[in-house]
Amino acid sequence: MERLVFNTVEHKLEELEKYGFVKESEFWYSLILRNEAGEQITLGVSAYDYEVQIAYSIKGNVCAYLNTELTILYDLIKDGLVVKEEKYENS
Repeated sequence: MERLVFNTVEHKLEELEKYGFVKESEFWYSLILRNEAGEQITLGVSAYDYEVQIAYSIKGNVCAYLNTELTILYDLIKDGLVVKEEKYENS
C-alpha cells in the first residue's frame, strides 16, 4: 500500500508555510480551504509520521474541494515536498 508523505530527506516542514500551511502544534501543519458557502477541507501534514492527511467537512459541492485540493497537492508533489512511500502493513 502507498501513502503520501512529506519529503524529509530534501525538505524541512517549515517550507509548508510558503504554501499557506500554518503550524498548529509541534506535530501538525494544516491548511484550511473554504468554498464560497464557507464549507471547509483541511489538508494536514503530521510531523509525527510525516503523512499527508485530508479531513473533509462537506455539506455541499465536493468537486470544488477536490479541484482545489488536487491543485495544492499537485504543487507540493511537483516541488518535491510530498512523495509516495511504500507502507507495509504488519501481518
